[in-house]
Amino acid sequence: MARKTKLPNVGDVFSFKLDDGRFGACRVIRAPNKREAAFWGGNVVVVVGSAWIGADSPSIDTQGLSKILHLTHHSHTGHPVILWIGGSPPKGFKLIGNIEPSINDKKLKCNAIGDWDSIQYQPLMQWRWDNELDLVLAEERAQDEADDHDLLAANNDRQSYLASVTLDDLSKRRFLSSWTGFVEAEPMKLARKLLRETVNQLSNLGVRSQRKSRVQVFKDCVVALNDLDRLHRFIETEEREDLCEELEVIAYACRLGDIGNQIDEWRDW
Repeated sequence: MARKTKLPNVGDVFSFKLDDGRFGACRVIRAPNKREAAFWGGNVVVVVGSAWIGADSPSIDTQGLSKILHLTHHSHTGHPVILWIGGSPPKGFKLIGNIEPSINDKKLKCNAIGDWDSIQYQPLMQWRWDNELDLVLAEERAQDEADDHDLLAANNDRQSYLASVTLDDLSKRRFLSSWTGFVEAEPMKLARKLLRETVNQLSNLGVRSQRKSRVQVFKDCVVALNDLDRLHRFIETEEREDLCEELEVIAYACRLGDIGNQIDEWRDW
């Protein structure tokens, strides 16, 4: 049986460095009762983020550590930073002492589970929203524009590749290369084999064969993948996207173009 990670004590206060070099803090305010332990997994405590931010790491006597951070940045509506968190704080969280939680602290309801990184991220984001809103919004607009540019470039590259790829190119392709280490060996091996066989069948037919013959090869492949998934239950969101991308490449290589709608009709995954 795996050993549970040691939890911090109720009342423990931790400081941590923010991305701008200043410091923030958080407190552990309670442990779960039996019902909460059963629901949240047991090895958790309730942690609240502090509204305090300072240039230097605080001491336990620093004023303002007990003030709870409330979020209003972006779509937040003023709710407190309060999370069920499991395990001990990561490296970089420094235990500075213990503050006995108040009666009001102990009454706080916690309906969300998170991690220590979330506690560390929020103080600076809220401070910047309160003090540097124009700059934050400008940075986010610039990031959105950069993301849109990258997406357009990636789409253009993809379309160029699809327009030029051939079945000969795919004869040496290692299909589903991102699955290694993430998908079980047996279904991964069989899925790759199905894709290779599909390429071989299409190569034997040739790109000038009847369209309905080439489409039938795809349908047979998708039906076989349906059967494989029913047996192994391995196709989740990422695997589905990967398979659809590989089938798209094969479809363009055999000059069928976009048959994604037909594949969607055939697949169960």
